[in-house]
Order: sequence, then C-alpha cells, then structure tokens
Amino acid sequence: MKLPKIQIVPEITKLLLPPQPSYLNASGQTISYTQGYGQLSKAGATVQIGVTGNLHIDLTIESLSKDFYRETTDKVINTVSESIRNELKEHCIKEDYKNWWFALFAGSSKEKQNSDYYRNQQQDNVTIADTTCYHAISSKMSSSKQQYHVSGDFQIVGQSYIPTTVYLFIETLMVTTQDGNTILIPTQNTVVADAEGNTGNASSPSKINIVPLN
Repeated sequence: MKLPKIQIVPEITKLLLPPQPSYLNASGQTISYTQGYGQLSKAGATVQIGVTGNLHIDLTIESLSKDFYRETTDKVINTVSESIRNELKEHCIKEDYKNWWFALFAGSSKEKQNSDYYRNQQQDNVTIADTTCYHAISSKMSSSKQQYHVSGDFQIVGQSYIPTTVYLFIETLMVTTQDGNTILIPTQNTVVADAEGNTGNASSPSKINIVPLN
C-alpha cells in the first residue's frame, strides 16, 4: 500500500537566501510561497509495531516578530476589504501567522480571491497589485526578525511491522518577496515521516512548543 507523502522544504534553520535582483512589472509585485514540512530532528527513531521511540527537540529558529503582523495589518487596512481586515486582526490575536498570510493573499491578489485556494496549494506566486501593501510587507520583513525557541519531547509509535527510521517534521510556510526577502513561518503542527517524506509507518500526536525569545 502506498503511504501518504509530505512535501519536504529546505532545512528550516537556513532561513535567509541570497538577495535576488529587484524587478517590477506592470501588473504589480510578486510574493511567492511554499508550504511543506521542515525536518526538525537530525537523529531519527527506528520503530515498528510494538516498538516505540523518543525524539527530543530543542533548537532556535528565526522568523517574524509579533510586531511585524500587528504593524503590517495596520498599514494595509486601506488596501483590503473589511472582511479580510477582520480576518488579519483575528489571526494576529490568535498568533495564527500561517493563515494571516493566506488571508492577506486572498485580499491582495488580482486573480485569486479565495484564501482556501492558498491553504490548499503547496506553492504559488501571488500578485500584489497595491504598491503600498507590497512595500508594507517587504520593508518590514527585513527589520522585524525574531528568534524563537522550538522544543518538545515526542513519543513515536510504530505503525508498521517493518522497522523504519523516522524523523520529526514541522509544518512550515516559506515566503519570498520579489526583492529577495525570504522568511520561514513555522506552525505548531508536526508529522512523523521517513527521510523521503513517507508517512504512515509511525505517529506522534503532540504539537511542538514555539516561544519567542527576548
């Protein structure tokens, strides 16, 4: 039986890519994104039915600060609809930053106006037609970095009779602006998979802890 497979994104501790050349086009600026799972545990756990393993996670990653989302929401209030504006504010309060981006994409894209579309896509390019909105995003990304402590202890339960080495992955969203700013947005959702991204051989129900560092 073919196992479900996740999309593995680049190593999550490598967040900043080399600057890309700036460019503009007549229809607006582009933000691209990739959804997937970044590997958290370098050491794996070998499990099978009747055999469990344990993985300990303790690392620091860089993402965007809470202030970025609050201040950017305030700056784009005149460029999006009232419903999108309320959704952005709600995601800020809940610290649901992945869906904050999808709400922004739905409110700013020229062609696609449904945030569910973005939530269901692994990667895409989004056209931001409003210059004020785009620059509010891009200019703040480079100056609003925050270190986060990512930690947790996970008991991995084997689901197959065949011994399999599995690793812990965290659900992520990676966003890149047209002028080269790249940032990774982690979520608390985790999944257990082998090195190729195959799931189903093991499970772990826990969510990971993500705490901002001062």
